[in-house]
Amino acid sequence: MKVQAFIPNWKAPTCDAVEVYSRLITHCPAEILHGYSLPFREQWEEALSKFTGDILLWAMADCRPENWARAYPAMLKLMAREDVAIWAPNLNQPTQLAGREVRPDSEPGVFETATSNMICFAVKRALLEKIPPVEMHRNGWMYDYLMTAVARDNGMKVLVDGRFEARHTPGSIYDTRRAEFEAMLWTANLPSPWKARVLDLWKKAQ
Repeated sequence: MKVQAFIPNWKAPTCDAVEVYSRLITHCPAEILHGYSLPFREQWEEALSKFTGDILLWAMADCRPENWARAYPAMLKLMAREDVAIWAPNLNQPTQLAGREVRPDSEPGVFETATSNMICFAVKRALLEKIPPVEMHRNGWMYDYLMTAVARDNGMKVLVDGRFEARHTPGSIYDTRRAEFEAMLWTANLPSPWKARVLDLWKKAQ
């Protein structure tokens, strides 16, 4: 399987795209996406336009994938399964291993979840090609739940690997109440049946 990594970068004290790049490049081709004035959506679309492989690996510049020499082959092993669409290491902040929608996978230490969180994750081309053609929110909010909904609709799982961690600085540059309002507004405009499925996943992940 051909893996391509993309690292969205922006101006923030917590960002170090070069450091993230140095951790990934020894294992697969990687590219830093420079978009200081661009929203998340445009960086995601740029990555998709350049993606020619089987697995897209997305690692934002403000995360630090740990123990990547072991995490990378573990990711490849799980992504080789036909029933897996997305793999992600566990984030230290905010962890994806919370809420009512966390189930142990057959692989010890790995869990099926409602969301990968779009901070550090790997996704198969096979899933990307099945996502309905809806415009992503400019900051990407709720899109991870849409991907989970589409994956499950096609008999595939979103897995979070609790054996490996990506460190992420807690907090947000966004007003949380405004962010939630915009996320819910974006979800409300999804076509049927995705609106109901995305909302259900979001509620279970809280």
